[in-house]
Amino acid sequence: MDTNDTLHWAMVGGVLAQLEGLVQGYNDHRGVEDSSLSELDLLFLNADGDMPNLIARTMPPAADAATVTSLTKPSTSNFKCSALIRILDNDLLWGHATWDTYTALNKMFKHYDLPLPSHSMASRAGQERHNSRRRISMSSSPGYLSSVDDWYLLDSGLGVMETTNGNYNATLAAMISPDSCLSWVRTKVANALAVDGPSWTVYFGAYNSGTYNNQWMVLDTSRFADGALLPHGLTLLEQLPGEIMVQDVSNVVNTQGYWASYNIPYFEHIYNKSGFAAKAAASTANNYQHDELSLGDPGRAIAARYDLASNPLEFALNGAIDAKVTSVHLARQLQCEAVLGPSNDNQPTFEWTAAFDKLALHKGHPTAFNFSFIAMRHHDHLEHHQEQPSTDSLYT
Repeated sequence: MDTNDTLHWAMVGGVLAQLEGLVQGYNDHRGVEDSSLSELDLLFLNADGDMPNLIARTMPPAADAATVTSLTKPSTSNFKCSALIRILDNDLLWGHATWDTYTALNKMFKHYDLPLPSHSMASRAGQERHNSRRRISMSSSPGYLSSVDDWYLLDSGLGVMETTNGNYNATLAAMISPDSCLSWVRTKVANALAVDGPSWTVYFGAYNSGTYNNQWMVLDTSRFADGALLPHGLTLLEQLPGEIMVQDVSNVVNTQGYWASYNIPYFEHIYNKSGFAAKAAASTANNYQHDELSLGDPGRAIAARYDLASNPLEFALNGAIDAKVTSVHLARQLQCEAVLGPSNDNQPTFEWTAAFDKLALHKGHPTAFNFSFIAMRHHDHLEHHQEQPSTDSLYT
């Protein structure tokens, strides 16, 4: 077993120990009327992104391909995210919007300080003090040990996010093997151990489960200078069962000035193999009434609003439920700005009405989601470096 493999399984052990602690902590402090939860319960919760593909893999042999596809295929209302990276003359900005059911609006922003395995080299040269721990800031949800959105800022200098490509090719389900690690576990391993984009893809690609098939973007804040990304400034990874593709796309961003990600594979091979060539799904601030690309559809926007669809067949309490945005300067301090709730810049504020109450659970939610961006900061990181929180804002 090589060093990377040893570190991988040491980190997996740490993830499972963290899960055990979460189970015990919940059961020790749950309310009198709240049900107890088992480790399996929370495993299912944390595997939220992986579950559709696991269902496809465990369908009985008698199920035909059409049945499997109907139960597990991604739809425009279930795609998880949209993301944008933009180069400026002296800065690099990136942002991300999570798409999900509005039931999931009780979200959290989490800051972790995690121990690393002994002998870990998960630090940059000159940052030996980080060898024993990894600080992570991420958007997330109650009970999740990973982001699942996914949006991460790491004290290794990396910013990690994804949008979900999905998989329309039901025949690939047979390649999903139990001799693997689910996506949410591999994400935690890679975030903890990687020091740059290439090493992140190596750790994440090991023991590929073929579940939660995403386009991963790994930004390295140390690889941005003079208004351009240096080699390996943006490393791209796309996954299917049995397959990982990786490419340094820094020059693409430098040439275009931006990188847009909206649930469609970048690599032609992944696009074709996953079935997008046969059934492409389009999704392109939500101003659908005036945006020609939206074609009058509130779901065809960076921040989708399926609750505004006039066609009852397209209506769903689903869409973009948050937004996160940061810059190189802020990310290096594990800071970003975030807002919760469906887009309301050009659209009405989403409110839970009596009619909506009958359609979806929303325990713990406010009635209306009329919030503004606020700063998210990892205070332990600031204290460790004796820095003051940045007063910079991306909106002033």
